[in-house]
Amino acid sequence: MWELPLYLIFAPILTLGISLLFGLKHKNMYLAPLIIFIALNIPTLLVPLYQNVGRGAMFGYALFFSFISFFISFLAIRIKTLRSKLS
Repeated sequence: MWELPLYLIFAPILTLGISLLFGLKHKNMYLAPLIIFIALNIPTLLVPLYQNVGRGAMFGYALFFSFISFFISFLAIRIKTLRSKLS
């Protein structure tokens, strides 16, 4: 059951941090969701080899956090461009 803290504590922090970093600093809204999807799918591939854990739930969490990351990156870039147009 160690995978639950991974997706309940570590994944939201990772999603928020990487999305804001790539959204605000690098202006790339596609790379952050890709990194998060790959990083969260590594346990999806490795954990079922050693424990009896379903892949579907872990893949679902990875997909969910990837969509959240895309949304955060999109909002960060949109807010930054609107702010620069106003000033």
